Amino acid sequence: MPIKAVLFDFDGTLTYPGLIGFKSIRQALNCPESHGILEHINSISCQIEKNRAIQTLDCFEKDAALNSIPNNDAETTIGELMKKGILLGIFSRNSLESIIISMEQFHDVAISDFKVVISRDYDINPKPSPDGICMAAKIMKISKSEMIYVGDFLFDIEAGHSAGVKTLYLTNGNEVPDFNIRPDHVINRLSELTNYL
Repeated sequence: MPIKAVLFDFDGTLTYPGLIGFKSIRQALNCPESHGILEHINSISCQIEKNRAIQTLDCFEKDAALNSIPNNDAETTIGELMKKGILLGIFSRNSLESIIISMEQFHDVAISDFKVVISRDYDINPKPSPDGICMAAKIMKISKSEMIYVGDFLFDIEAGHSAGVKTLYLTNGNEVPDFNIRPDHVINRLSELTNYL
């Protein structure tokens, strides 16, 4: 079936990679490497400590968002997809506030260009759960076979695979990790996305 929608991860996909200090966040939250940051926060039993951890994460994300820049080819690629009538969406583990702040650093693209923006503020399981992808398809009123999901991390590939949508892994010029679940396609730059479509 023809692709009618492209759903994007945010950090490292639409924004330039490496601007958020995950190592510093883990240290501040005493989060072990073997745990996801959101999963670690959700495991905290004391609500006061959990709220403090959320506030810490929000501060790190906001600082990164203020310094974020669009990824290579992000704005031109989005513009080309819009010209083709492709619906656009974002599915991220970030807060909505940090996504909005980051999008303000874009020049030719606005958050209003996206049909749906699903952040951790939604009452759904975060990636690698497929819940956000399924929600995006429902909001866009398309079938999952008409959507692809583009991301730069294992959770993106796992979420897309579980949701039953095609996945594109963005390397940003790096080697492809040895994932247990393989993406349907690999691209080095976002500009390759339009050729894939």
